[in-house]
Amino acid sequence: MQLDVKALGDMIADLIADAVEPLEKANAELRKEIEALKAREPDRIETIVEAPPVEIDVSDVVKELLAADGIKQLVALEVEAYMTENPPPPGKATRASRASL
Repeated sequence: MQLDVKALGDMIADLIADAVEPLEKANAELRKEIEALKAREPDRIETIVEAPPVEIDVSDVVKELLAADGIKQLVALEVEAYMTENPPPPGKATRASRASL
């Protein structure tokens, strides 16, 4: 039995062409959709690119957040919950602690 290399090559070429054809069609459709999207909103893209940069001083934002009553209440509740679950061990009485009694 003799191997027909030309026939085998033709068969493989046909298989590859059959596999690639649907991919080429799908690729062409996707390219059309991409071009349609680009054509639909060119002004929006230019506006985003041309927008001036915004500078924010993060330290001012953090100071403002920490000064807010909501944060203080939240921290107080979290500390209270933690101390309830993890009470400190009893310690020695000091003059300052006896004076406060």
